[in-house]
Amino acid sequence: MSSATGPRTPRGKSRSSQNAAKHWIESGRILPSEQDEARALHRGLVEYVEPSGIENEIVNDLVFNIIRRPKGALSCACFRIGLKGCYIDLLNPLPAGLSISVKIFKNNQTFEEEGQVVYAHPTMGMGVVFTRMNPDHKKVLEGWIHNLEK
Repeated sequence: MSSATGPRTPRGKSRSSQNAAKHWIESGRILPSEQDEARALHRGLVEYVEPSGIENEIVNDLVFNIIRRPKGALSCACFRIGLKGCYIDLLNPLPAGLSISVKIFKNNQTFEEEGQVVYAHPTMGMGVVFTRMNPDHKKVLEGWIHNLEK
């Protein structure tokens, strides 16, 4: 008869906590091309939410819905925008470290860039840093900022 009690060290606990996610992500619900993104998102959500029991299923469903959603499905307000990033008002912010696409519409103009969530405030929003800047989109953003400063 075994008296195993599971992992005892923080490293062991952290590693074993990913077992269900590993099997779930590789189960075929998530396409192979999406698995790295799914793992990163799942890891961030587990660290943020610390789910247990049925909450693990909810986290898995959330990851699935975010990964498989039509791109651009989240609609929210953008505050405190600058050339380096912005703050996005979002009731359920995405976890820090997640790479995202940012698309902002204002006065028939569009700003679209890749970004990374650098911090998240639960029920409030998240800070995003722009990770690359298309020169044409930079001009649009500079125009918006210039008009705000008047």
